[in-house]
Order: sequence, then C-alpha cells, then structure tokens
Amino acid sequence: MVISSQFRPRHHEGRERCTVVTKLPPMRFHNLSDLWRSHVYPIKTLATAGLVMILGSATGMSLYSVSHERRQTAELAATNQSLTATIAKMESKLDEVSRKLAELQNQRTAPVLPEPVRSTFRIPRPVATRPAAATRPADDSRLDQLRARINEQEQEIAGTKDQLQQTRADLRGRLDSTRDELNGSIARTHDDLVALQKRGERNYYEFDADKSKQFQKVGPIRLSLRKADLKHKRYDVVLMVDDFEIQKKGVNLFEPVWVTVADRPQPLELVVSRLHKDQVGGYLSEPKYKTSELAAANSSTPGQRQ
Repeated sequence: MVISSQFRPRHHEGRERCTVVTKLPPMRFHNLSDLWRSHVYPIKTLATAGLVMILGSATGMSLYSVSHERRQTAELAATNQSLTATIAKMESKLDEVSRKLAELQNQRTAPVLPEPVRSTFRIPRPVATRPAAATRPADDSRLDQLRARINEQEQEIAGTKDQLQQTRADLRGRLDSTRDELNGSIARTHDDLVALQKRGERNYYEFDADKSKQFQKVGPIRLSLRKADLKHKRYDVVLMVDDFEIQKKGVNLFEPVWVTVADRPQPLELVVSRLHKDQVGGYLSEPKYKTSELAAANSSTPGQRQ
C-alpha cells in the first residue's frame, strides 16, 4: 500500500512542492471472515473440546462409582445364595442322621419274637440266646456317637445361620446405600448440598481435611485423614465419636459412612465427594433435632392442647 502526500516547507516558499511517498506493510486480514478463521474460530474450538473432555470425565467417574456399587451388590447376593445352599445341605444331613437315630431306637424297643418250635417227637432243646444286656453297651456307645455328631452339626448350623444373618444385614445396608445414591440423596457437588439443606430435614457440615494424625472437628464428631488413594479413589479415616475411635479403611469416593451417636434419632452420615493427593473434602450430616428435644416436644404438646 502506497500513500503519497504533498507539502511545502515554510522556509522554501516559492519553490516546488515536495512529494513524500510512504510504503505501508500489506494488511494481513482483508475482511472480518479472515480474522474469524485465523483467531476466533480456533479459540472457540479449543474451548468446546475442553468442555467436552471435562463433561466426559465427570460422567465416567459417576458411571464407575455406580457400577462399582452394583458389582459389590451382586457379589454379596452370590455369597448369600452360597450360604443358603450350604445350610440346606447341612439340614439334609441332619435329617438323615436323625432318621438313623430313630431307626436304632426302634430296633432297641422292638420285641424279639421267639423262633417257632418244630413239631417233633424229640424233646426240644433250649435255644441258647445272648442276653440282651450284652448288646446294650455297644448300642449305647453308637447312640452317644450319633448324639455327639448331631450336636456338632447343630452348632455348625447355628454358626452358619448367624453368619447368614450378618451377611443379609450387610447386604441390606449396601442396598439401602445404593438406593439412596441412585435416588439422589447423596450430594456430589456444592449445589447438591445446598439443595439437600433446603429440605430442612438434616444439618450439613462441609469440610476439607489434610492427611494428618491430628483430629479435626466436623459438627458433633472429630476426624483424622490417614490415607488418600487417588488412583483407586479410596481413603482411610479415623473418627472420634463420644471419646471412642472408629477406624474406617478402604472407603470409596461418594460411599456414605454411617455413625451412630448418642441422643440422635438417626445415625450421622459422612460422605467424601472430593479426593486429592493427601487431601479429601466432603460433608457430614446429622438429624436436625436430638432425641431429647423430640421427647420434650412430645411431652409438651398435650399440655398446650389443653
């Protein structure tokens, strides 16, 4: 681009005019579309790609957590079925042993029929038979062995039933936890926590804890982060509840930890929603009213009505 201009110096009046030619560098952009394609469009494309990657990562983490809970539920259900089958087998064995014992007792109590006497002219000789008392010690020893085996199997069945009940209780707790997570009762973000607070059912305390042996006060309890596994999304924590230490190891991200506290109608709920290297963050929720407060309100209600 060339720009020419003419001027006449003051001290050279009367002379010819001077012409100055200035060469400007060529313009890089001829119109707005070139500017858009060169600068604005690449920036917008990079921003869109970054947003898509962030959304994909968040969705992947949510799907992994839900699939992990469902896999644990399936494993517990399989264990429950295996224990039920074991109990059925042991009960069948117990029935068989009881049947054998009943047969032995029937054999002892059944009368011994005498042999028919042959009709001969000779005088029948007395048949030498064993006294019944000689067989009693052997029968008694066999009965004692069967009774001992029955007692052992009954103890095994009782232990297996206790284990089955404990497994069912754990399974029920995990199913309730999974159901609460799927129904949206667990806050994953600050906005979710605000939404839960607006319900007015529980009190919520947010916290950030660093890895340390010192305890940090969070609501009615104190906690100490001992380990944060960023790769597997798990952590270890020690809780101080009513002067008692409770250790929780291998707790997954977004997995609720239920803590029973005195004078509370419902247990406390601890949820970690953020996990970093040697640091976690989340919230603790407790019932809005204590048991003593509810009892006092119930006792005062009849008087107010009168």
